[in-house]
Amino acid sequence: MKIDNVTYCLINNAERRPHHTAVIDGDRQIDYQMLELHVERFAGALKEQGVAAGQIVGVSMKDTIELIVIIFSLMRLGAILLPFDFRWTAAERRAVAAAFQAKLIITDTPFVPVEKTRSIVIDQAWQTAAMAAPAVTGWSTTADSPVMLSLSSGTTGTPKGPLVTHGLYMARFFYESMAVSSTQDDVNMCALPMYFGAGRNITLQHLMMGATVVMYTPPYEAAELALEINRRNVNSVFLVPTIIRRLLKLSNPEGVLFPKLRALISGAAPLYEEEVRRVRQALTPNLYVSYGTTEAGVICYLTPQHEDRKLGSVGKPAFLSDVKILDDNYNPLPQGEIGRISFDTPAVPSGFYKNPQATAESFHGGRFLPGDLGRVDEEGYVFIVGRSKDMILRAGVNIYPGDVESSILMHEAVVDAAVVGWHIGEKGEEVAAVVVVKSSVSEADLIEHCRGLIAPYKVPRRIFFADKLPRSEGGKIAKARIAALLPDKLDGKLKSEMD
Repeated sequence: MKIDNVTYCLINNAERRPHHTAVIDGDRQIDYQMLELHVERFAGALKEQGVAAGQIVGVSMKDTIELIVIIFSLMRLGAILLPFDFRWTAAERRAVAAAFQAKLIITDTPFVPVEKTRSIVIDQAWQTAAMAAPAVTGWSTTADSPVMLSLSSGTTGTPKGPLVTHGLYMARFFYESMAVSSTQDDVNMCALPMYFGAGRNITLQHLMMGATVVMYTPPYEAAELALEINRRNVNSVFLVPTIIRRLLKLSNPEGVLFPKLRALISGAAPLYEEEVRRVRQALTPNLYVSYGTTEAGVICYLTPQHEDRKLGSVGKPAFLSDVKILDDNYNPLPQGEIGRISFDTPAVPSGFYKNPQATAESFHGGRFLPGDLGRVDEEGYVFIVGRSKDMILRAGVNIYPGDVESSILMHEAVVDAAVVGWHIGEKGEEVAAVVVVKSSVSEADLIEHCRGLIAPYKVPRRIFFADKLPRSEGGKIAKARIAALLPDKLDGKLKSEMD
């Protein structure tokens, strides 16, 4: 059997388990038979309104059952999904639509028109009419037909997007599902916005498998999330470290907070060694620390079975993932040396859409280079030391922020930390840290703490305090924003509060 359209999985699920719950959305739910019926009819309605194979279509909708139906409908038609964040401003929608030549935006909320594009509003009237449209049960796609522009979740500028094909998406589904032992009997919670790559991909992968997905996306309080995970009998969920840290503040005197979780997957930003220990003790022993990219999927997992002495790593390469550390000339480095992380998986695309410069920077010889620096130890465990663009050059010596951040976070008063290069003084760059603390501690105490853990040249020249650190929608610390707020003098203060 050759699967040449992702939505074949929906047809198969509707046939073999028609009345199994596919999606739970608040007090609404839909089974696989009805999900497939809605996809057939919505696809028919979109086809009548001019949506065709190969057309790039922006989707700006809230995280609901209707969004899932629209995504699968576009896939059925062979259109190319361009995810929009429904919270974007008119200027942001305009910039992304122009960058990817989207001529149509589908939304559930009318907005200011975007130049040179038309829009379709998926309101109740449209949905009612769509259910009378001719059913679309076939397709003209092949495994090499594009299905999605998988946008990066960067912190600045217009996102980059590789074209992911139906075949690549199916490959990602298979190898990522195997890595965390997902099955059709799972109850997975989508606790991230579906604009975010992990939220979208993990949700769709569970639906392709025939599992149940519970929609529970932000905003929410940590206590509300914990209650919903347990109330809905959720057994797998992907969360960013920011949310996990909030959950760690909750206590359960009777044991772990999530006794039914088979897999708590953390990703998008680092969880530090001591945090991993606390999660295993307080939340669930079934923690998977993932390392991957929006562009090409998961690369590595630190699984519950991996030894405690490797908690500072991101584990070993996932099923069918090949990781190599390269120098600046793309030559493999010896074991243990720090260099550019590169990888190959069945889901690596050929490049970014109409962006040859970014493609040349990130793709080489069939491998993807996400811009991270790392090393692989003698047992095959992968350690991330930071982003190549974040590396600090102090008096001619390279300093990896991750080393410094790990040492700061070992102090019991610190709950979050970011280390950046500070362009000040005669050494070119100095090491500066910004921390969030839960109890009183002085800058001098933290600097002295670092002196006992790292080499003198890595110790921060200054440590600043903030109520919180700015982050991207994917949970990554926005280091450029932090660097911009550093003072112009060694004895200065942050220029403003961080948001």
